Amino acid sequence: MIYGSPFVYDNGRMVIVGSTDGCLRILNTQSGEIVCETKVDGNGLFSSPVVYLNFIL
Repeated sequence: MIYGSPFVYDNGRMVIVGSTDGCLRILNTQSGEIVCETKVDGNGLFSSPVVYLNFIL
């Protein structure tokens, strides 16, 4: 489940979302394909991701 707002970037072609399963995912908005997925927190992610200087915060 996703609580926070997604972060849209690359002129709307990519979206970053954090989920309650603790994974951060980057998805292609055109195909819906998961471009990247990483487990970052076992307790879940409940806030919106932000990109700053090419870093996901």
